[in-house]
Amino acid sequence: MKLKVATKQRMHKIMLPVLLGGITILSGCAALSSRIVGDGYFQGVRSDYNELFHPEIFDPQCRINPALAAVDMPFSLVGDILFVPSDIYYSSEKSDKPQSPVSRFPVSCFQVVGLENAKDAKAHFDSYKQVFTVRISGDYWEDRGPNEYSLHHFKATVTKVFRGDWEVGETVVFVHGVDAPAQAETNAEAGKSTLLLTHEHTKNEIPLEAGDFLEVETNLLQVLQSVYPDKRN
Repeated sequence: MKLKVATKQRMHKIMLPVLLGGITILSGCAALSSRIVGDGYFQGVRSDYNELFHPEIFDPQCRINPALAAVDMPFSLVGDILFVPSDIYYSSEKSDKPQSPVSRFPVSCFQVVGLENAKDAKAHFDSYKQVFTVRISGDYWEDRGPNEYSLHHFKATVTKVFRGDWEVGETVVFVHGVDAPAQAETNAEAGKSTLLLTHEHTKNEIPLEAGDFLEVETNLLQVLQSVYPDKRN
């Protein structure tokens, strides 16, 4: 009798990891990974759907192959259904706790722009008096001679203000020093959307370091909107 009980206990120990592994496999990658960085119901299916039809909302370094998303979707549906009780409990636990939307972004997406996480992003952007995006209308290079930095001059129009005194439609001119020969081509950057980080609000040309202006990617814009939900347009 004791032998049978011991045998059953051993079988349970063997079967438990097998069952858990099976549930993990059937759950789908998106059903699991999406719960690490977000909340809500049917997150896995929604994540796979967005990978297929709206890949632009993801940072390029955070995307997966659309074919993998298509294969993963039915498994994610199974996983999402299995996770419904957990999602209900988790949602009820968080209902009374305010959460910053920026915390839902995966850490890897912050690291793309040289930041560690959501807290680091807010601290970094808040360290500047002026945080805004512009659309470049023109640019040209200035050759200052041997052993001197070349200057890359920009002219742009403010398109969105997240922090500071700039207004949409204002003209801003800025310059960046480059340790490289000046290029002959002009207006090569025209039309690009760029984030500017500075302390100045002036009609004079603003000198900017490399980290003070960034080309606007979808992920960067979403992070900014989350850090500054009350932005002015």
